[in-house]
Amino acid sequence: MYKTMEEKKWMRWVACIVMMFAVFATTVFARDPEIDAGIAALDEVRAFLGKQQDDAIKNEDWAKARRALQKWRMVVNLLGILRETERKIVFGGVRSKTALAEVHYDDGSIHLHKVLQGADPRVIAQHLAHEASHLAHLDKKGTLDGEVLAWQEEMEVWVQFIRIALRNNKAIGNKWCDDVLNAVLNGEAKLRGHIRRLYPKFDKKDEDKIEKIPSHLYRAVFPSKYNVFFDEGKYDRYIGQHAIGPRNRADSYSAGISVTVAPQAVEGGQFDEPADQVKFLVANMQANASNFDLAKNDAIELDGVPALRLLFSYDIPVGTELTTRLKEEIIVAKRETSLLTIVFSADESEWKSCQSEFDAFLKSFRWEP
Repeated sequence: MYKTMEEKKWMRWVACIVMMFAVFATTVFARDPEIDAGIAALDEVRAFLGKQQDDAIKNEDWAKARRALQKWRMVVNLLGILRETERKIVFGGVRSKTALAEVHYDDGSIHLHKVLQGADPRVIAQHLAHEASHLAHLDKKGTLDGEVLAWQEEMEVWVQFIRIALRNNKAIGNKWCDDVLNAVLNGEAKLRGHIRRLYPKFDKKDEDKIEKIPSHLYRAVFPSKYNVFFDEGKYDRYIGQHAIGPRNRADSYSAGISVTVAPQAVEGGQFDEPADQVKFLVANMQANASNFDLAKNDAIELDGVPALRLLFSYDIPVGTELTTRLKEEIIVAKRETSLLTIVFSADESEWKSCQSEFDAFLKSFRWEP
């Protein structure tokens, strides 16, 4: 009970303020259900790509598994940006007269044109993917490279929606989304020209340099029982050799060795020094990996060249109940204008059985003159 009439009035005033703030917070911070539906549709793509990867591994189609993993990581990255609770994503507020969606870099908000209200959630998802791509690659802000990358990533999302629809014997179509798909499929050179015609601000002189990544930077012998394949980055500039070994006893993971070569940031890559890459890797794992445990973060030599090494373990989900604890060793070194990264990965419980193969690979590693 209230002791005085004044206290009673004061409590009523507090209650009114709290209620007004609750209404304000709901209005300002709550997202439109259609935007939530778009994010949920993008999550369906994530699940679809995860299943593609699992199926490819079961069929020992390692190249397909690698491609699916690369696309899955891209979608997970975009979802992480869109699901940040403090990020404002709304219909309206688009400043450009020609854009259907845009990022406001001053506060990191994403704005969709009101004409998209009532659109298929998959269409909304594609536009969200495009804008999230800009936020994922802030180093390419305002560049033609950044716009090309956003088009490529949103196209990949739309392709997966088409595949999901076909598997369900359904049709899907949207003029804007289909136009993006066709523009990207025409090749990067034509895509760049297409974007320049749409956005004259991207002059040729502003285009980032695309440097050739040396493909003969090193030589090494992969384990004979591993399946080795080569790939080249579609969304990030790198070349790589990947070797996938036998499945673990639980049939939930395959041991592997991966070597990637990427240009330094000054040449169009992501990092300039091994220390920059290692710092990023540790921060990313600490923020996103389950039960992350860093055992080593030290300096070593790779065939006489200074390098940095990480050794850590973490859990990955498998199915709905089981988990697999992984162990990874990562070595990063710089040679000329490139960064080389070696990754050894295996089920932690079977690490010792893979150690000799990893050690033999390192022993065989040589920098090319």
